[in-house]
Amino acid sequence: MTQLARLHAHLYRRDGPNTSRKAAFIAPGFIPDHEQNILAVLHCEVGKRGLTYREIAAYTYCRLEPVAVGRRLRGMERNKLIRRDGERNGMTVWKAA
Repeated sequence: MTQLARLHAHLYRRDGPNTSRKAAFIAPGFIPDHEQNILAVLHCEVGKRGLTYREIAAYTYCRLEPVAVGRRLRGMERNKLIRRDGERNGMTVWKAA
């Protein structure tokens, strides 16, 4: 494994397809934009009540796919940017920290 591959290894599963490995190399370029979009939604009026990942995706200005939003949430929670606030319809509700 090259040094560059080691840097991005946490962004894909070891048993994942090659497309996931390739995507991991470009992900660092768009992760900050995704996180900014998610935070913008959670800080706006509708986001203050808390939203599921699907609701967040629907409100992003660039219409992020729900799966793209879902991939960012745990890291944002680890970095204390967002927090869990219960459940709605079996899905976690997220709020800005």
